[in-house]
Amino acid sequence: PLPPGPPSVRSFLAAPNRPARSLLLSSAAYSSISSSLSSPSSGSDDDSLCLWLYDTFLSADSELCLVVLCYIPLLSSFYLSRIHSSSSTSAISPNPNLAGFEAVLLVLYSSEVKAHSGIPVLISIPDLSQPSLYHSSRNPPSNKSNPINNNPSSRPLVGVLSPPLEPQMAVKSTKRASIVGIALDCYYKQISQMPSWSKLDFCKFSADWASQDCPCKSDFDDFTTQKPDNFTENSHGLSGGENSAAMGVITAGIEELSCSSLC
Repeated sequence: PLPPGPPSVRSFLAAPNRPARSLLLSSAAYSSISSSLSSPSSGSDDDSLCLWLYDTFLSADSELCLVVLCYIPLLSSFYLSRIHSSSSTSAISPNPNLAGFEAVLLVLYSSEVKAHSGIPVLISIPDLSQPSLYHSSRNPPSNKSNPINNNPSSRPLVGVLSPPLEPQMAVKSTKRASIVGIALDCYYKQISQMPSWSKLDFCKFSADWASQDCPCKSDFDDFTTQKPDNFTENSHGLSGGENSAAMGVITAGIEELSCSSLC
């Protein structure tokens, strides 16, 4: 069953068929919930919307989990903005109560800790001196019968893309970047299921937080001023030239966020 939810979402859960899907693809619902998240009083430990997002992600309904992920770019943006603002004025104002935001981020992070089971994410780095389906070797090996076994240096390298995730009970300042980065990675894994308005907020978040000194920020600004001729939009997202531009900004943002999380 669907969690009852705060007033900002309750009216959207009355759809007779697949209410979770209806909530995910409703622009009116997104606008209403976004407005609630942007409220200056949002994100506290008694925020009913954050409590609903937390409980909803813990449900067994995969579509409900997508609803929660849909708002992660906005939630992360508001959370980081207030943390940054409070750190700049900490001498004259108390730290804001953002336990509600942090609970949502932590429940996503905890799900990834459980999924990884203490195992790092590895990536195989092939030896480009060896030919493949996509390229020819510039320096063909002299022994064509078994080049890999006769040349140990030509064996694929294995790199650590992400170290094992450590369980966290709270969002410490030293782990904040990693926790937010993992939450955004959860979103990125399901980005094909996200509505267009959520994708655009993710692009804006990436541009604002990870692309200050990156050319992709100006590319995104140019892209928002004029829609391409083959632009179309539906309930599942963007297509045509806009989708390509948006995905370019998202990819650049993810790379920058991943770098900052591991540094």
